[in-house]
Amino acid sequence: MEQMLRAALAGYEEDLVAFTKALIAIPTENPPGLAYHACVDLLTQKLAEIGLDYTLLEVPAPTASSSRSADPGYCLLSSYGTGEDILYFHGHWFLLSISLNFSPMSKGATYLDAAPPI
Repeated sequence: MEQMLRAALAGYEEDLVAFTKALIAIPTENPPGLAYHACVDLLTQKLAEIGLDYTLLEVPAPTASSSRSADPGYCLLSSYGTGEDILYFHGHWFLLSISLNFSPMSKGATYLDAAPPI
């Protein structure tokens, strides 16, 4: 199965890397939760480009007393297929501190490369 997936994805490597770089380039620092709209825009554009329907839910901005961004949050839902043969896309923002000097543009870079020593 792994070989089949690798073979199927190999032809999309350039597009996947370009999309990942574009996604990583959006400054979604959290807290306070910046640039979520720009991130959602990129994701919804990609979903539309590849022909997947999606639902976008807006979460109201927190109250003024919060230390978070005054911008709303978003929940983006998408899936492929119906019934028992369905692929549901689930993800979340995973943020690393800038102080970790993580370089996602490096070939082969992983979260473990950036993880602080325990």
